[in-house]
Amino acid sequence: TSNVIVVKFDDITSITTKIKHSDTVLIDTTGLYKPIIFEVIRHSILENKKLAVVHTSAEDYYPLNSDIKKLIDTQKVDDATRFAGLMRWLDTGDEGAYCQIKLLNGADYDPIRPTTIVGIVSPKNQRIFPILDKKEYESIHLFVPNGKSPRDILSQTAGNIAITNYSSVRLAQFDTKDPKKVLKELSKCYTEMYIDKSSNFELSLTGSKMQAVVAAVFSSVCKVSQCWYVKPSKFDAKHFTKGVGKTNWYTIQ
Repeated sequence: TSNVIVVKFDDITSITTKIKHSDTVLIDTTGLYKPIIFEVIRHSILENKKLAVVHTSAEDYYPLNSDIKKLIDTQKVDDATRFAGLMRWLDTGDEGAYCQIKLLNGADYDPIRPTTIVGIVSPKNQRIFPILDKKEYESIHLFVPNGKSPRDILSQTAGNIAITNYSSVRLAQFDTKDPKKVLKELSKCYTEMYIDKSSNFELSLTGSKMQAVVAAVFSSVCKVSQCWYVKPSKFDAKHFTKGVGKTNWYTIQ
């Protein structure tokens, strides 16, 4: 139809240009690259567009609960070396080394101020560690799921290892699948570290697509100095998800 415009999936410039000429933006996160999700949502809000988000969850996500449980039941993972060894046995959909990509221009970064980073520890926890290795942060706030599934336990273990390996790590354990709760916790961290303590405030897109949605909304209205995306050398599309779950619609105002 005449109102359908096709652009390359990673052509952010073309996408944002098309948004400027639209009154309403609908983004379906299914199959989208997280930097695109982040930029489309953030740009739409900054351009005062009517914005709706559609998110369809999968039936199962890699690494699978069943695969994680087998390894947790047979291996002791109480230190970083053993934990890294366990992760190598799991199918995560990522392959190779990781690189960090800046999603913001850094205009709100002040080199004189200390820097805080907030990230979500997911079962694909190998993405958060390259960011923490990149530089020394004065404060690290990690969000960890509070569930009891093997995927949740894997994330919690990664969070505990981060505490022992990096200085100034604080864990917030709650239902990280709930966008409202993620946004609430982000706001608490921002009030404490940016407003009260005058820190630079950075985010990392190391969680789910809906968590990337929350990060985009948050960064469009708050002073976020940088948002990091961690990209693997190669994606293993056969080990992203299995099956189709529930579809949710969100209106962002």
